[in-house]
Amino acid sequence: THTHAHTPTHKHTHTHTHILQPDKVVRHFSLKAMMNQSLWIADGRVNVGGQAFPVEVAPLLEIGRGGFGTVQVAAVRSPGLARPIIVATKTFFQRVETDLDPEIAHFAGSSEFIIRCLGRDAHPAGGCARVYLEMMRGSAADFYRSYPGPMPEAVVHYIATAMHGGLLYLHQQRILQRDIKPDNTLIGFDGAVKLCDFS
Repeated sequence: THTHAHTPTHKHTHTHTHILQPDKVVRHFSLKAMMNQSLWIADGRVNVGGQAFPVEVAPLLEIGRGGFGTVQVAAVRSPGLARPIIVATKTFFQRVETDLDPEIAHFAGSSEFIIRCLGRDAHPAGGCARVYLEMMRGSAADFYRSYPGPMPEAVVHYIATAMHGGLLYLHQQRILQRDIKPDNTLIGFDGAVKLCDFS
């Protein structure tokens, strides 16, 4: 059961940069370009502002591996992008036979507390082979382990409030998050806190 002190239409505001003070992203990539443009990556093309362009996705580093697939940092380059952008890709070990499009549609920027989906690649045999996600700085678990000393109550409250906002959104969409933990709570380069790995 989910409870919330605000009505479902209440919009939260956060002063992320003052609380978390995240690192700046590598200069030759652009996160701002990704977040400020309407883009969608799918099957060798990127749609930017309603126009389709060829796209090159170059894996840079594997940052996670689980029972269903691997997560990598990747550089996205295209004539439709002024600068390369950096994204996270989740590549499944086996094709996902379930139609993910209805679920993915919920994560194309609909909630500030849910990681943003930027596209998907179809498997040749049908279903889904890979999804593209906004790049985040790290998990709440990483942040906790690297924090110098006891974590202030204000920081804990900030993270917990964002997690609650994400769960409320998923609950409203009738989506169940079955693996709530700090590793599935991500912190962005701007300090925003978002949930990932829902099913």
